[in-house]
Amino acid sequence: MSIRTWSVVVLLFLVASVPFVGMAQPSPAASGATLHGVVLDPDDALIPGATVALKPASGTAQSTVSKSDGTYTFRNLATGAYVLNVTAPGFAVYVNQTIEVSAGANLALDVKMALQEQLQQVNVSTDTVSLSTDSDSNASSTVITGAALDALSDDPDELQSELQALAGPSAGPNGGQIYIDGFTGGQLPPKSSILAIRINQNPFSAQYDQLGYGRIEIVTKPGTDTYHGSFMTMFGDKVFNTSTPFLTAGQPDYHTLFFMGNLTGPIKSGMSFTLSGSHRTMDNNTIVNPASIYSTSPTSAALCAPGDLTDNCNSYPFPDSARAEATPATRWDLSPRVDMMLGAKNTLMTRYQYESSSSNVNPTVAGALLTTGSDSSSSDQNIQISDT
Repeated sequence: MSIRTWSVVVLLFLVASVPFVGMAQPSPAASGATLHGVVLDPDDALIPGATVALKPASGTAQSTVSKSDGTYTFRNLATGAYVLNVTAPGFAVYVNQTIEVSAGANLALDVKMALQEQLQQVNVSTDTVSLSTDSDSNASSTVITGAALDALSDDPDELQSELQALAGPSAGPNGGQIYIDGFTGGQLPPKSSILAIRINQNPFSAQYDQLGYGRIEIVTKPGTDTYHGSFMTMFGDKVFNTSTPFLTAGQPDYHTLFFMGNLTGPIKSGMSFTLSGSHRTMDNNTIVNPASIYSTSPTSAALCAPGDLTDNCNSYPFPDSARAEATPATRWDLSPRVDMMLGAKNTLMTRYQYESSSSNVNPTVAGALLTTGSDSSSSDQNIQISDT
C-alpha cells in the first residue's frame, strides 16, 4: 500500500471513531406548555392572593399566588398528567385531577371556588334558674385537706370553734352535728390523726338524722403499710403576753404546754394501725373585775353584803392582791385505730378514743365569790366499728 492509501485509511478510521452529534431531542421540561386561568368566587368575583399548586404525576410541585386581577400562570410545563390544588381563606379547597398537558399546549383553566361551610353549635336552655338537691350543687359545701387543714389550729377546742364558724348556722335549734368516721357524739380527735374534714357536704342525705346545714364530718387517717410518725409541742408563757388592765400590781405567773403526736404502721399483712394522742397543761388565772365587786376595807378580801353601806362598804374595790388566783386545768386524749382487710372488697375499721380533763377553782377566789372551791373532772370513751 502506498502512503496515500494509508492516509486515507487513517482518516476514515478517525472519522468513524468520532461520535455523531445530531440535533438534541427536546426534553420534557422544555416542551413549552403553559397553563393559566382566573380564580373566581361563586359570584364570579376575582379572588387575589389564592395559593395555586400544580403537581405532576412524578416530580416536584410548583406553586404560585393569584395576582390582584385573580390570574395565575404556569410556564414551560412538561407533558403529562397534573393535579391542580387551589386554597384561599374562607373558601373550600379546589382540586382538579384531570389535567393533561401536551407539548406546546396553551391551556386555559378558570377556577371557581366554593364557600367553606361554617359550623356553629348553640345550646339553648329554657330554664334560666334551676334548683337542685344534688350535693354537688351545694354552694356552702367545703372539703378541707392538705395545706388548708394544716392552717387550722392544733388545739382541739380552737379547732372545733373554727369548724363551727365555717359550718355556719344549723337547721335546728341544737346546733350542727359533728361526725367522726360516720359516728356522732364523740370528741374531736387530735388534728394529726385527721385525714379530711367535710362541711355541709350533703344536706339532704338519708343516712343522717338531721339536715346537714352546720354538719361537720371528720375522716381520720387509716393505717399505712410502712411506719410513720410525728410529734409536736407548743408552749406559751406570761412573758409573751401583755398584762390585764384589771391588775395594777401585776399578774401571777401562768403558762400553757401542749403535746401532740401520732404513729402509724403495719401489724401484719392486710392489717394496720394508727395511734394518736395529745396532752395539755393549762395553768391559767381567774381575774376578778374590781368594778363590780367591793370589799369591807381596802385590804380585806371579805365582800360587802348586798345593800350594806356601813362605813362606806361599797367604796372599797376588791384588793388588787386577791384579784387573780390560779385555776389550773389539764386534758389528754388517746385514740388508737386498727384497719383490717376482710376479703377483697371489705375493710373492717375499729377505733377507740379515750378523753379525760380536769380543772379546779382556787378556794381564795371562790371565797370572794361567796362559794367554796371546786374540782371537776370528766372522761369520755368511744368505740367505733364499721365495715366498708
